[in-house]
Amino acid sequence: MGKRKLELTRVPTDRGATKWRKIRKGKPYYFWGKYEDCVVRWHQKLVELEAEEKPAEGYHQGLVRKMNEWKRSHADEWKAMGGTVDDDDISDEKKCRLLWYGISDAGRQVWLERFREMAKPSHVPTTAATASQFLKLQKAEVELGTISAGRYDTLQRCVNHFAKFVGGATSISKINGATLQAYYTHLTEEKKANEWSIDYTSIFLIVAKQFTRWAYKTDLIENLPRNLSDLQFEIKPRKVPTLEIPEVQTLLANAIDRTKMFLLLMLNCGFTQKDISDLQPSEVDWVGGRITRKRSKHKEDDAPEIQYPLWKETFALLKQFGNQKGGRVLTNEKGGALKTEELGKGKLRKVDNIAVAYHRLCVKLKHQGLITKKKPLKLLRKTSPSLLATQPEFVNCSLLFLANSVRGVAYKHYIAPSQATFDRAVIWLGQQFGVNTI
Repeated sequence: MGKRKLELTRVPTDRGATKWRKIRKGKPYYFWGKYEDCVVRWHQKLVELEAEEKPAEGYHQGLVRKMNEWKRSHADEWKAMGGTVDDDDISDEKKCRLLWYGISDAGRQVWLERFREMAKPSHVPTTAATASQFLKLQKAEVELGTISAGRYDTLQRCVNHFAKFVGGATSISKINGATLQAYYTHLTEEKKANEWSIDYTSIFLIVAKQFTRWAYKTDLIENLPRNLSDLQFEIKPRKVPTLEIPEVQTLLANAIDRTKMFLLLMLNCGFTQKDISDLQPSEVDWVGGRITRKRSKHKEDDAPEIQYPLWKETFALLKQFGNQKGGRVLTNEKGGALKTEELGKGKLRKVDNIAVAYHRLCVKLKHQGLITKKKPLKLLRKTSPSLLATQPEFVNCSLLFLANSVRGVAYKHYIAPSQATFDRAVIWLGQQFGVNTI
């Protein structure tokens, strides 16, 4: 294999630290420290540089552009004078010249004074620079383990989308209620144009509001927009998607033993791929056939610790493939985690051995004509509590099964079932799927 092509050039130094250089448009930029960290800082710098660059434009086009910038940044004042904040056409130099000289001499002097005020240096950072700082803090949270790499990836995508809409060179202090309202409208248009789901579109707005609150709390925005709480996309309650029992049985009957074990853990214990990957030997009763644990995402909060009785088939496969000592019960062939998310050079890198195994199973079944399409793996863990909810005796067990934090309307009058009732519910589940439970 050839050597990896580096994005930055290492510069010799006698200071003992590593120095890296990037030349862009003839100008050098220097960074100190580890290569990967310097690449991230360079990309953050590049965002700022690109945001500040503007295409060449004629003299009168520049004047009209500045007029538009002033109108947007002084929207309330401009509306009070009877003006509108719609952009004037700056695509044609001749039109811009006519527009500029269509104003009285006194009016042009007023605009020139406004331009001089706009040109005064400001100590308030740009939106692009603020977004970079926000993401830098969020990346530190990943390293501390407070948020996942996947969550950071979502924040990065959404914050950069919002910053691009606002304008990277725009002062962060200019973000206000009108900005958020315009962004809401923009997202509505993007949803329609790109056929985004309402859930996906909503994430962009939620993160934009999170970013705005953070900017306010750090004194970068003087006033919190009054419409911050009002702007939201309505997500109507939907029926929880699940698999039919025959579909589950088809998957179990045709999976190789290792893949079957993954599927059974999802059905038997409501586990996600992350839960399976993080399962520790100390959480398994290797004699009695039980797993006692909190879900991985709720390790630090008030979510309940659940004791799941394992079906006979689940327990047998877990003993066959699992490690009864060490850090993880189940690992990949190299001894690593089955599911990982990590940041490399500012990008999210995902590894999910369980999803890969499930994909291979579905490809085989589709080729054999046993299924028509691959359904999401997460439907397996949703199927079990949905089945429990159909039985009056096990309704409370369905809430406990997924081991979520006991908050919200669903838990207002919640009474936790006894362990004996929960055991009966889980055994009943296995019987519905035709699994050997006892």
